[in-house]
Amino acid sequence: MPKPNEERALIIGRFQPFHNGHLKVIENIAARHAAVIIGIGSAQYSHTTENPFSAGERHMMISKSLEAAGVTNYYLIPIEDVNRYDVWVSHVTAIVPPFDVVYTNNPLTRQLFLERGYNVKSMPVYDRKKYAGREIRRRMIFGEEWESLVPPQTKEIIKKMKGAERIKTLAGTDIYIPENTVAKELAERRLTIAVAESCTGGMLSHTITNVPDASKFFVAGFVVYSERAKIQLGINKRILDKYGLVSAEIASDMAKKVQVKEKSDIGVGITGYAGPSGDVGTIYVAVAGRKAPTLCKYFKLSGSREEIKEKAVAEALKMIMEFIKSTDMKSEGK
Repeated sequence: MPKPNEERALIIGRFQPFHNGHLKVIENIAARHAAVIIGIGSAQYSHTTENPFSAGERHMMISKSLEAAGVTNYYLIPIEDVNRYDVWVSHVTAIVPPFDVVYTNNPLTRQLFLERGYNVKSMPVYDRKKYAGREIRRRMIFGEEWESLVPPQTKEIIKKMKGAERIKTLAGTDIYIPENTVAKELAERRLTIAVAESCTGGMLSHTITNVPDASKFFVAGFVVYSERAKIQLGINKRILDKYGLVSAEIASDMAKKVQVKEKSDIGVGITGYAGPSGDVGTIYVAVAGRKAPTLCKYFKLSGSREEIKEKAVAEALKMIMEFIKSTDMKSEGK
């Protein structure tokens, strides 16, 4: 078995965009091992608000930034998504050079590689609140300062390709930013909405209220993380004991209770496991209305804790639109 300084390490990320947190982690890993293999995940996606940069553009950001930092012992490999967990590790190993250790903080990725006999280690810690692709993309959309969060080489590449302008354009196009679509539909129909969130921790409320003039349709958002908080919202203890905190029944009751409590036209409930504990990726989203039957869906999502929360919010926004359209909801002039 090779010594640590003779091993090849694997790390996979979307790098949308490559930021200072990524750079610190890769510098740390590269210093410990003979080489670091960097998988550019979701390589098939570009020109959306979640994945604005192509695999080739991300390749340039990473390579230029690492070379400027003096890191030369790396391989860069684009990896397209495969939405089947049972074959995902095989898919990765068929594409990348041989490796001895995997670095990840994603519980599902960790489990999948452990099941295949790989040595898996946690990634070095960095300030994820500050250095996060979602935060950098948000700053670009709203014209806030983002340049200090990425390496100078990445900044120059993004500026040269007018990346911030690209994201602003995508964010202003309804098809690419669901919260704009939802906001437009709610405003035009003069509908109001209230939200009760557990695993997403307020992210849906935050996303909807990022839209200008959200106060016209957004009534309230509650983070009911604990059992006690759910009971305070109005969820019956017997229902919690019977179905558990994460279930279709609880998500549906959360949606109904918040809709009634806030006298809104629509209520949304989200509960699930974002990780690292529980059945990671299991999410239930429910949308309730004044008269229409409650819509509830189950999702099995993959990714890091943050990515699972983001995907849950994206699914919730789709469901709100589906609910409005299918029920043909309109304000009753309250």
